[in-house]
Order: sequence, then structure tokens, then C-alpha cells
Amino acid sequence: AVNGMGSSATGRYQFIEDTFVSVYQREFGVSEETARRAWATSRNNVDVQERLMDRLVRDNADALERAGLVADTGNLY
Repeated sequence: AVNGMGSSATGRYQFIEDTFVSVYQREFGVSEETARRAWATSRNNVDVQERLMDRLVRDNADALERAGLVADTGNLY
């Protein structure tokens, strides 16, 4: 899926480029340059999208818990 409204959002979870690159770096332990290459070549790869979404949810759950909040589905939403 590609956003037709002028955004860089693409793929199953509509990651924009900067979010994709940032989360990709954390998940795969690579440089920004490597993550930007992945954006160019793998941004619509379903397996990559799933792995990045899983990482983003884990990161958000950790942030909620550090803030003293429950990382339940309502707060994660």
C-alpha cells in the first residue's frame, strides 16, 4: 500500500521513511545508511514490516512502563 496523499507512508503499517529508518536501525543493529538502503529496497517487504511493527510495539510498551503506565492494548493504541 502506498499513500497517495504525498506522504512517504508505505507498506502494511504505513511507515514513513524516518520512522522506518529509525526502527530498522534499532531492530537490525545497522547504520543509518544501511537502513536507508533498506527503505529503498525492502520497505514493502511483508516480513520486514511485521518485524518493525513488532519492534515499535515493544519500544512503545517499554516507554509506557518506564512512565509508570500499564502497557495494555488501550494505552498502546
